[in-house]
Amino acid sequence: MFSIKDFYLRRIRRIMPAYFCLILIVTLMSGVVLYGETLHQAALAAMASLGFSANIYFFCNTDYFAPAAELNPYLNLWSLGVEEQFYLFFPLLLMLFCRKLKRGFGIAFIAIAILSLIWSIYLLHSG
Repeated sequence: MFSIKDFYLRRIRRIMPAYFCLILIVTLMSGVVLYGETLHQAALAAMASLGFSANIYFFCNTDYFAPAAELNPYLNLWSLGVEEQFYLFFPLLLMLFCRKLKRGFGIAFIAIAILSLIWSIYLLHSG
C-alpha cells in the first residue's frame, strides 16, 4: 500500500546523501579553484542549493546562458530544486483540494493548470 511518508523517506535516503556530498565536495574545490566575485557567487549558489532553491536563486541572479554562468559549479542543481519543490508542494496541494473540494476538485485542478500555463506564457513573452 502506498504511503506518502514512505515515499518521502525513500526519496530522502536515495537523493540526499549524494546531493549533500556533491555540495560539500564542490564547495571545498571551489575554495581552491575559484577566487573573488566568482567564489562569492558560488558560495551564494551553494547556500541556495542547500535549501533546494537554486532554481529561484539562478532565476533572480543569473543569466543561465551567459558565459560567466559556466563558472558556477552549482548551476546544474537548479533542476533538483524544481523537482524537490514539486514533490514538496504538489502532494500537499492535491491533499488539500481532495479534502476541501471533493466535488469541485477536477474543476479547481484544471483551473490552476490553466492559470499556470497562462502565467508561464506571460513570463516567457515578458522577457
